Amino acid sequence: MTRLVVGFLLLASWACDGPAPPAPAEPAESESHGEPGIVELSERAHARANLEIVLVTLEKTPDRLTVNGTVALNEDRTAHIGALVEGVVVECCKSVGTFVRKDESLAVLHSHQTHELLSQYRQAQAELDARRAEADLADKAFRRASRLHELKAGPLSAVEQSNAALARAENSVTSAEAVLAGARAHFEYLGVEPPDADAPVPDHLVVNVRAPFDGTVVDRSIAPGAVVQAATELYTVSNLGSVWVKARVPEEQLGRVRPGMPVTVRSRAYPAREFSGRVARIESALDPATRLAEVRCDVPNPGVALKSGMYVEVDLLSTSSRERLTVPATAIRSGDDGPSVFMPEGARRFRRQNVQLGEESEGRVEILGGLAAGDRVVARGGFLLHGESMRGDLAE
Repeated sequence: MTRLVVGFLLLASWACDGPAPPAPAEPAESESHGEPGIVELSERAHARANLEIVLVTLEKTPDRLTVNGTVALNEDRTAHIGALVEGVVVECCKSVGTFVRKDESLAVLHSHQTHELLSQYRQAQAELDARRAEADLADKAFRRASRLHELKAGPLSAVEQSNAALARAENSVTSAEAVLAGARAHFEYLGVEPPDADAPVPDHLVVNVRAPFDGTVVDRSIAPGAVVQAATELYTVSNLGSVWVKARVPEEQLGRVRPGMPVTVRSRAYPAREFSGRVARIESALDPATRLAEVRCDVPNPGVALKSGMYVEVDLLSTSSRERLTVPATAIRSGDDGPSVFMPEGARRFRRQNVQLGEESEGRVEILGGLAAGDRVVARGGFLLHGESMRGDLAE
């Protein structure tokens, strides 16, 4: 009985006291009005957001097309140096990356072909000496016959015969000189110093492989002792002070590209540096798989900063300009329904507006649709508005 009385008193006490008061809630960042895309910040959130509002501006900018590209050797300043004779490499080698001067020796070859060349040269020299001796005798005979005829001591026919013999001897000398000149030209073609006419011909000759111009060795395919065939490529030397940048332009944008138009090249290796050049050639065929056209640009390369094979970003700059709507890139927010901005509609009320974007340049983005000149957008602090807008969408 006593237990029942105590239980009854406890129940009565709880009923009189009522339910415990709820814990105090944090103030909401935004107030929902049930309208999609509308965010209204609380006073506290608005003060903390430190929003920056800017105008959508219409500005005149150069017509710019930005595409991707790669760096390649300038083939107009690149030499693929091969062997002119079959032979053995007796001296070499310049390492890849070595800077070489014009006519500097890159390798020395010993070849049996030089023995044949020496033999031909000796024969041509001997033949010329013999023909010159015959011409000297023919000249003396002609002079003697002419003198006797003047003294009435010799017939005219003897003068005519000796004159004809002299002409034949002189023609033989001219022919022998041409053969010797051909042998000397063969020496020069092989890069071998021709023997001096008055000096003795050496017993053997070597073939020097020389650099055709100042440049850097970018490839080497020989080693000492290697046997090479004629036309075997030994070195690739390139003047790296200028490179080609091969930009890949979409088919639909190809009409905006012209030979000679300026380009600006940027590489991730040098984020604060730009390289200037010009369009040199637009290839005549598209890549059938990607529908991209290759546009070759000549770009000076100070300090040899750009390396062959680098991926770069290329701005093709037209000489004309156009007007376009732009906003700061920081104003753009990305979402499932595409890019958007927030537009103020009151002191603390903002509306999310979907937009169509164009090109981005120097921290500003082109607006192709969704805004008009003079509209106001949030340039800083839009992250908070975006988060509140997404929260409202989820709540709905």
